[in-house]
Amino acid sequence: ALLPFFSKKRKNERCGLGLYVIRQILDLHHGFLHINSAVGEGTCIRCFFPVLSLDNSAVSRPE
Repeated sequence: ALLPFFSKKRKNERCGLGLYVIRQILDLHHGFLHINSAVGEGTCIRCFFPVLSLDNSAVSRPE
């Protein structure tokens, strides 16, 4: 789902760039995605961007 033009929709419905573009934006800002999916329940996608400290340096990603 994070590849360009990936889509489960029928031809001519959408181009399939949504998550790919989000991933590129997150990568540029040193962020990351957290994806949870369960059959019959749906999918939750959370985007995380790093917090800047007062001196504008990025705080490290939690493990």
